[in-house]
Amino acid sequence: MCCRNWRISHALSHHLYTNSLLDLELAIFEPLLQWVPHRNKSIFVRYVSWLYSFILYTVLFHSNIVIRLYLTLNGRLRPALRKEDLIPFFPLLVMYTYSGTTFVNAFVMWCWIVVVASFFFSLNGLNAAHHHPDIFHDGDAPRADRDWGICQIDAVKDRTEINSSKFLVLVTFGEHCLHHMFPTIDHWYLHRLYPVFYDTCKEFGITHRTGTVLDLLKGQFLQLARTEPNPNPPGK
Repeated sequence: MCCRNWRISHALSHHLYTNSLLDLELAIFEPLLQWVPHRNKSIFVRYVSWLYSFILYTVLFHSNIVIRLYLTLNGRLRPALRKEDLIPFFPLLVMYTYSGTTFVNAFVMWCWIVVVASFFFSLNGLNAAHHHPDIFHDGDAPRADRDWGICQIDAVKDRTEINSSKFLVLVTFGEHCLHHMFPTIDHWYLHRLYPVFYDTCKEFGITHRTGTVLDLLKGQFLQLARTEPNPNPPGK
């Protein structure tokens, strides 16, 4: 994946406009994965996506470099591929140099490593907090108060098992609500903010919602199948 693209899709889009139509991480998989509820979803997209979404997870990393290479060769990507884009291939070079195996065997094993990494990154990223019928998505009725911080809380649902382990927090996008409220603070220190965060939520009558990992995983597929926008604003 590309750090330059990540700054746009994640920092400047997803974090500022979470679960809205301006959130690239909501729209980047369309039309294959449609998180926004609307009545024009086909049966194929609503339910078959439950199966092929796992295929998309496995090819995300490989497709990133393939798409950038294609756009570069066609003169549609500026700036073109840079030297740092070769970094992902450095492990392949090391594997081939020191393993004593053939380049084909090293390449196959490298591809397997990238596929597994892509699968778990995507599975965690798309199930970390944002896709569940109880979570606000563009098209649902919004609050009358459009305060940015409240909107961030409405677009997140934390996982209880993950937040109970510092290690899991660090490797699976844990304490996601606080991460969205304070995105530049290292995840290691986020837990220190809970006392003032809870006090502030209580002061303004805002609920910080949580669920289990299974709840968020199941909710992802229910959200893909959802066609009716939620008529009730968050908190109702």
